[in-house]
Amino acid sequence: MVEAIRVMYVNTSATVLTPEGETDTFSIDTGVLQGDPLAPFLFILTLDYAMRKAVEPNDGLTLKRRQSTRHPATVLPDLDFADDICLLEDTLSTAQDFLHRVETAVQDIGLFLNASKTKFMHINPPDESCQLVTNDGLSIDLVNDFKYLGSYTNTAHDVKCRIGQAWGPHML
Repeated sequence: MVEAIRVMYVNTSATVLTPEGETDTFSIDTGVLQGDPLAPFLFILTLDYAMRKAVEPNDGLTLKRRQSTRHPATVLPDLDFADDICLLEDTLSTAQDFLHRVETAVQDIGLFLNASKTKFMHINPPDESCQLVTNDGLSIDLVNDFKYLGSYTNTAHDVKCRIGQAWGPHML
């Protein structure tokens, strides 16, 4: 599959057609760029590869405890949508380890974690003193609520925001 994609971008050339006529043929020396129809597919494929390398069998928020050897625990390690990833863990220490493994896995493929856009929540009970840091020692912001895929995690806040948007300036 990689070779098939590579062949599409090797020794390629183009001309530009305008109302004034056609330009001379020129070679295209770049590969897949942002905006290329293939770019989102390749990005998701690459990010999925990194996540598969980072996630271990016991990672994730425990949804159902282990019943026996034949009935292992049910865990949910992450929620992904394009480049928005929500990592889930039971404890702060396992979350810190999970974050470091994901950060290392994405760096191995040439991506990086943007610490300024990364947030974390600690619930049951909330603890304002807890802290997560990146591999570079940058602190991740602790929040009480955040927006993921268009909705806030706090339902009451989300409903207030949606009502406010509905009654916004365009409603006269």
